[in-house]
Amino acid sequence: MLRLATPGYLRFGQAQELTATYGGGEANVAVSLAHYGMEVQYVTRLPENDIAEACLADLHRHGVKTDHVIRGGERMGIYFLETGAVARPSKVIYDRAHSAIAEIKPGMIDWERVLEGADWFHWTGITPAISQGAAEVCWEAINSAKRMGVPVSCDLKKKKNLWSGVSMLIVAVLAVTAFIRGKTQIWLYIAAFAAWSVWAGVYFLIPYMKE
Repeated sequence: MLRLATPGYLRFGQAQELTATYGGGEANVAVSLAHYGMEVQYVTRLPENDIAEACLADLHRHGVKTDHVIRGGERMGIYFLETGAVARPSKVIYDRAHSAIAEIKPGMIDWERVLEGADWFHWTGITPAISQGAAEVCWEAINSAKRMGVPVSCDLKKKKNLWSGVSMLIVAVLAVTAFIRGKTQIWLYIAAFAAWSVWAGVYFLIPYMKE
């Protein structure tokens, strides 16, 4: 993602310029592993434009490989950051609708080719929460990794500004699928749905109960 941050501790309404950097849940993990000397491939979908090229160049500077990045779409996802100060928390505004990764579809990435020879596959809860297509592609990747015997890890990364109730359910199901197989997976799928339903009911009813 493209990150546009206010300088220092300025608020959005005070800043006259924004500083551009690149990052994201999986990208940050990839950079960290590359700094430890590990060979890392980062997989995503980016548009064909100079902003995307600058993002790839930034990953390359950190030693992250991007051989399996596919191209398409019109724009990169963006988030705007206002760094907090003292008691004021940081503020993040997401602008990811209709981004290249939000419009990704199943079948666009050849996961068997991507995962061939891989020692590990890592994903975060941010990606499947972006869109239905991104969730389905994440599902493809997890199932391909399991089928090929590639270990899978997950960082759920709950983001209240990004996750909806439906997104929470999708991520929970994907997390269960990543680690469980067979009939046990089906029962845990049901359990995850039941748990989410109870949580959602309580979450949305509490405001009315207070009234």
